[in-house]
Amino acid sequence: MADIFVSYTSSDRDWAFWIGHELEDLGHRPHIHELELSGGADIMAWMETQTDAADHVLCVVSEKYLKAPYSSWERNSAQWDAVTGPPNLVLLSSSNRANR
Repeated sequence: MADIFVSYTSSDRDWAFWIGHELEDLGHRPHIHELELSGGADIMAWMETQTDAADHVLCVVSEKYLKAPYSSWERNSAQWDAVTGPPNLVLLSSSNRANR
């Protein structure tokens, strides 16, 4: 199926993990940094590699996500790829209801 990079902030970690498990159950390969990286790893290099290789990027959008500096890089990278590369899609999921 599809390689899916899951972009999220630590405040949305539970949502990201749940989404990852749901994607796996559907036969997809989610990439979640906390499940793939060990301490001391180069997270920026990993993010660049994963966003470049992903078929899709799924952003777990919340108020904190929109304010985090790296989130805009991931989101903009995915949007640029969707416009300039082969057919791609930026998937957005809101966790705002859970934070109320």
